[in-house]
Amino acid sequence: MNHFIINSALLKHILSSLFLISLFSLTSLSAQDKKLDVDKYPKCTNLVEVHQAIGYPKDAAKAGIEGKVMVKVKVDKNGKVSSHEILPGSPKELAESVEPHIASLTFTPGEKNGKAVATMVTLPFLFKLK
Repeated sequence: MNHFIINSALLKHILSSLFLISLFSLTSLSAQDKKLDVDKYPKCTNLVEVHQAIGYPKDAAKAGIEGKVMVKVKVDKNGKVSSHEILPGSPKELAESVEPHIASLTFTPGEKNGKAVATMVTLPFLFKLK
């Protein structure tokens, strides 16, 4: 019975942490991305759903691992991810949980002179235990 209580507490902890992930991980552009010559930047349309699918890795939560996974994403003119790169400095356990979900991100495409264009954005995935 104590085992169930521990797992239940861990689950509550993970769920409250997931809420923090959703709150703090909004689409943002790095300084380098802001230098791109576009009129309108891509905007992620399903970030909350992707965060829910990622969750907080159980092993990382048990080990008390927190951090930020920065992902540079190339968004094509149709709003699909055409390539991505996990930027250095991301905790390995967290990056491994984010990586499989990057392709499922969808965006409104970037625009230049009223036409959809491919562009780059950098997304932060924040993991913080409560």
